[in-house]
Amino acid sequence: MKQENAEPRLIREQKVREMLAIPKTSFKRLRKKGSFPKPIRLGDSRTIRWSYLEICDFINKLSIERNAYSEEQAAGEDDSHIESPRKQARQSAREGRKLRVRRSV
Repeated sequence: MKQENAEPRLIREQKVREMLAIPKTSFKRLRKKGSFPKPIRLGDSRTIRWSYLEICDFINKLSIERNAYSEEQAAGEDDSHIESPRKQARQSAREGRKLRVRRSV
């Protein structure tokens, strides 16, 4: 995605989802998390668009985070000793204790 000479422009939800290659439900979930760029409201409150440049920045940020995580793994920083909440719940069930597991959205 070229961003250097890109004009500021506004794009519809469908184009944003195409850029991210995700379905509508995943897009709604991503927006609800709060880390996604806020839409711009036009005229009436029902018409919303997103800044193309902000979406490009968001995608680049995800790429940078992914690469940083990969580099940490390659450097030998191993988090395998940390158990997932589901694994903790299964272990607790075996031991006869109840442990509530929250599902992340």
